[in-house]
Amino acid sequence: MVGKHVPRRRMGYNVFNIGIIDIMKKHLMSMLLFLNAVFSFSLQTASTIEPPRTADVNFQLSIQDPAYPVGKGPVVMIDEAHNNFHTAVGTYYPFARILERDGYVVKRGKEPLTAKGLMSCQVLVIADAQPPFYEEDPPTFSRKEIAVLHTWVTQGERFF
Repeated sequence: MVGKHVPRRRMGYNVFNIGIIDIMKKHLMSMLLFLNAVFSFSLQTASTIEPPRTADVNFQLSIQDPAYPVGKGPVVMIDEAHNNFHTAVGTYYPFARILERDGYVVKRGKEPLTAKGLMSCQVLVIADAQPPFYEEDPPTFSRKEIAVLHTWVTQGERFF
């Protein structure tokens, strides 16, 4: 019987009668499943043929009852100072326009985070800040920026 485990007693220990073809099939299938998982993951994360991501600049959402009169709501700053993939004029363009239609004031944060800079907004949006390109480059956020942001949030401001 090929493929069926039949324990036999030989010299004081169990030996399994497994055909070599069954062993190869078992390991081949495991290897194929592993390679499939790795290949699928790499296609999802680092495709070189993926088209560039763009925003639908023609998207118009009408808001019947805005939260604030146009331009009179809280200031929302969208961070663009940390090599962010999403920006107010890029892929977050529709998001920024929706906020403006709802009465919020949208600002682009092009400078490192400081207490003075954060005083000008009530909501901070940091979307997809990118890590440094080289290992020796400074971190995405400096210790000072992290401390400033921590203080700002603990004082009641909003971080998205």
